[in-house]
Amino acid sequence: KGGRNSLFMKGYSNMAGMIMEVGPNRWDRAQIDLATGATEMRDLSMLFQKSYVLLRSEHHAKTCPLSIGDLLKDKKPGDVEGGVKMHAVQADEWGYLLFMMAKNGYDCNFFFKN
Repeated sequence: KGGRNSLFMKGYSNMAGMIMEVGPNRWDRAQIDLATGATEMRDLSMLFQKSYVLLRSEHHAKTCPLSIGDLLKDKKPGDVEGGVKMHAVQADEWGYLLFMMAKNGYDCNFFFKN
């Protein structure tokens, strides 16, 4: 939320990309419910041209498995080093994606790109 008043203020900066880890179950500590968090993530994604979730295999698959990709429209993910798959996330997919992450206790990395 705070980024709107600094990093993302129109004319203030130009960000080419950003990576962030998101764990919906952690939002409780900040008193942010899932619906609000999903809305914030969707709104953040609108500040960038493309949004991706980075899904893991091997060592970190337990916290953000490749199976999450089955929830998304993007069925041709990009390959990233280390067995990571990069699936595009559409604006209408944030709510269900984050709900499933919360339900399963997942923490995933998201990449936003201009």
